[in-house]
Amino acid sequence: SFLEAVLPVAEREGVRLALHPNDPPVPKIGGVPFLFHSRNNFRRALALASSPSHALCLCLGCWSEMGERGTDVVREFGPAGKIVYVHFQAVQGCVPCFHETF
Repeated sequence: SFLEAVLPVAEREGVRLALHPNDPPVPKIGGVPFLFHSRNNFRRALALASSPSHALCLCLGCWSEMGERGTDVVREFGPAGKIVYVHFQAVQGCVPCFHETF
């Protein structure tokens, strides 16, 4: 699989890969599946491989569009070291009715 091929190289080189949520976080657009639109799908993806190089990006805007609280995401994935970095983005509302703010 892709992860089996890439993660050993990333580990060897000290690189951490971060899964970014789909923006917008919807199941599909134009018939194309979007995999990273829910917390459960992130759980599933991270469970595919156990590696310090396999983690996620906490894009606060995208996670809030999913209806998720950033603090809840941090509590779940932070203790395991699965958050590589954080994007600060302000969003009001969640899918399907949301907009970015300042």
